[in-house]
Amino acid sequence: MPYTSAYEQYLQALAERDTTTPGYMPGLITPPVPEERRGSLYDFLGNLTWGALDEAGFAIPGAIAKKAGLEPITPETGLGSAGEILGRFGGFFAGGPMRLGVGAMRLAAKPFIKATGKKTIAGVVSKVAGEGAA
Repeated sequence: MPYTSAYEQYLQALAERDTTTPGYMPGLITPPVPEERRGSLYDFLGNLTWGALDEAGFAIPGAIAKKAGLEPITPETGLGSAGEILGRFGGFFAGGPMRLGVGAMRLAAKPFIKATGKKTIAGVVSKVAGEGAA
């Protein structure tokens, strides 16, 4: 029996199989259908909006989209990448992450600010009382 390479065996197996059934090795039998490309402005605006919403919502919209089987918008152009960066930046500062962080810092700092204020007020009161008595 003559030697046949793995590639030749693959070609023989292809010739013997029914290639009309869909899903059989897509891309090898029929060329993939090219996707429509988005324009730069559309890409920028879409990624700007999606980045802002996703970041402001603590990435919950992205998780919901993936769970539903939808692919989130991904940048296809340089302008799209810039839009996503600006959107995430704006979503962080205008949305939930920054507001929640500021609120948490205020709650954490409140006891320290009160304690420092009491010490300062007590020192001023004793100084004024001492000057007034003299």
